[in-house]
Amino acid sequence: MICRYLWDYFKYRNDIQGAISFPDLSKKQDECLNPFIDTSLLVFFMTRRCNLDCSFCYLNLANYKTEFSDLNYDATVDSVHKLMKKPLVRRMYGVSLFGGEPLVNPNINQIVDAFLEYKKVIYMTTNGLLLESHLELLQKIDRISVSVYQNTIDALYNILPKLTPKKPFALTFALTKTTLLENVAILDRLFELASAISCESINIFTVLPSEYTETGEIDVSEAIFEGTPEGELYKQKAFELKERFPNKTVNFYAPQVRGVSERGKTKCTFAWWYICCDAFGNVSPCACVAPPEESYGNIFKDNFLMDNTWNCKEIREARRWFNSDELQNIPKLCKNCIHLNRELL
Repeated sequence: MICRYLWDYFKYRNDIQGAISFPDLSKKQDECLNPFIDTSLLVFFMTRRCNLDCSFCYLNLANYKTEFSDLNYDATVDSVHKLMKKPLVRRMYGVSLFGGEPLVNPNINQIVDAFLEYKKVIYMTTNGLLLESHLELLQKIDRISVSVYQNTIDALYNILPKLTPKKPFALTFALTKTTLLENVAILDRLFELASAISCESINIFTVLPSEYTETGEIDVSEAIFEGTPEGELYKQKAFELKERFPNKTVNFYAPQVRGVSERGKTKCTFAWWYICCDAFGNVSPCACVAPPEESYGNIFKDNFLMDNTWNCKEIREARRWFNSDELQNIPKLCKNCIHLNRELL
């Protein structure tokens, strides 16, 4: 076991600092995480519940909102301390609070305080609708990313301007095909909202399709693809808004591309430098996949970095594909990922 472990280390030795600096992963690089060098960030799925029920949510799995919908899957202060007993986690510089909606977790304030005890930089991704009831919490979090949707932008118009003196925000907007075709002016409203608050950046991307439909098929009905009428409309609107708001930091991610052969060079900045897990240590391959029950390993298992998790078959398969010059047989994990098409318009 030890010999094979050391063989893997020397064979797949990875320059983590290079990975953190977002290299062009179309070049040949190691496929396996170097287990002797720590990752940098913990993405912590602290609840599997949400105050919204968006049909296009990429975490909208059947078991995510039924059997996992109760409080038994919420993180607690004890789960934070248990995670921090792992040297790999304790040495990370920060934690990103994720969900579900982090603010529905009744332990949110205590959890943030617990991470602060360990001197962690704290980020949070939220839909923003519950921020008004957590004003004290805003002072403790270093960066808040607010996910804006068509069905929440009106409410956020009333909420975020009140909080601006307390915390600058980063806005992300998930754009569906239906939203674009029926209400293209929604993008104008997003920029008006950004101008009304202390906004660090705006990120607009087309939604990642929900992973599976009830029939077990990938649902891409709300995605915006390259070369379609809605794809061209999206790009036209992006260039228009960039001209109107030249002083805003804005990232318009390109529409998704159908088929591996059409996509060109492949980049992934996520698969090497952070670890995602829930309160029970169950790990997911990236933040776009909800942590399933030990499918990709568990951070509390002794063989976490040896046979498990980061070096398991599925994730090594994905890394091998990223590093391939042939770009064939796209991994199931990554089939609909928006982050494989990260070039900006």
